[in-house]
Amino acid sequence: MAKKPAPKRSTAASRPPSSYRPTYEKPRASKPVVTSEAAQAAQQGLLQLTFGRHAHGYGIVGAVAFLLDAALLFAIVSNPAFPFIGGLPDFILWLIPAAAGAFASLDAVRLKREPYKRHYLSRHFVASAMGMILFFVVAAFILLLSWGLLPLWVLPWVYPLTVLGVPLTIMSMAMTWQGLGGRKVGSMLLALLLPILM
Repeated sequence: MAKKPAPKRSTAASRPPSSYRPTYEKPRASKPVVTSEAAQAAQQGLLQLTFGRHAHGYGIVGAVAFLLDAALLFAIVSNPAFPFIGGLPDFILWLIPAAAGAFASLDAVRLKREPYKRHYLSRHFVASAMGMILFFVVAAFILLLSWGLLPLWVLPWVYPLTVLGVPLTIMSMAMTWQGLGGRKVGSMLLALLLPILM
């Protein structure tokens, strides 16, 4: 009777024990990547380009609001029987540019919120938010005047407040530029020109 062949030993059992022992140490913390000055300058440049494009949009919004006001004034002057109750055309003339300022201000605050975290009390952020605040100030003026709680001498000062929202928002964009160059000063002076003329 034939002998059964001996079972083959596994090759793993026949190998000599390895000297390698795995270590379970925590991986070293990688150092934070420091961005170069060129990358930071490029990022800042893209941010300023975005701000500039939006500032142009705010100018267009303000121009449309003033055009609507001009059309409304022309309709009031050319047609004495304009279908408005007394005092209401003035209120609409105030609300149109104030609403444009509130829209521009809201967009500027939304745009600055991400890149300028924790800077909500900086001058440019406060200037951006002023358009929304002015809208509510104008609305309060309208309510107080309609209730007869304000003297008439305040009337000439209401309209400059209503048109101040868009220029303040444009100025807040210029305030984010570093330094005090001619472009920054010129932008801020031109933005202030309209409320001063009013």
